[in-house]
Amino acid sequence: MDNFDKIAAVWKTASTPPLPKAGDIISKANKEKKELSKRIWLQSITLLIATAGVLYIATSIHFKFISTYIGLALMVICVSVFSFIRLQQARFLKKVDFTKPLEIILIQFEEFYKKQQWINTKGVALYTIVLNIAFALYFYELLLPESFLFNAIVLALYISWMLFATLWLGKRAVKKEFEKTNAIIDKVNQLKNHI
Repeated sequence: MDNFDKIAAVWKTASTPPLPKAGDIISKANKEKKELSKRIWLQSITLLIATAGVLYIATSIHFKFISTYIGLALMVICVSVFSFIRLQQARFLKKVDFTKPLEIILIQFEEFYKKQQWINTKGVALYTIVLNIAFALYFYELLLPESFLFNAIVLALYISWMLFATLWLGKRAVKKEFEKTNAIIDKVNQLKNHI
């Protein structure tokens, strides 16, 4: 009986942590959503500015080889399509309303997460391959008259930058994006369990 009294005493003294308020959970989820949306909008705007720069180069400089124009066109198409996809994601985030039933919000964010996974894995891989082909076509004419050493240095710098951007910067950005989306899904689940 002594053990039972000890267990009962522990049971009475153990306090359960207070459940967070629903408003706090919604506020945190909304904050995560806005940060993610802001990040996507910023990326899309940057890509569109880059597209404008490429179009300016294509129209203001007279190139001799058609391959240069093909490379520039591929760049514009590639960056524009990727920017459009990212803008669609940002529009989705803007439309999310946390006053809707939680099941609907959870399903929407799980679908968003699946699309996000595809975009940030296969989509980015395809984007990187097409963009590198475009740069190769573009640089062909520009580097043709240069010396072998100069071409080797430019190629080494370009490959180094692309590897750094793809394997380190890109992975870091994707990880942050997934963390934000998971945080939103966790907040919605927490709110669902709270109710």
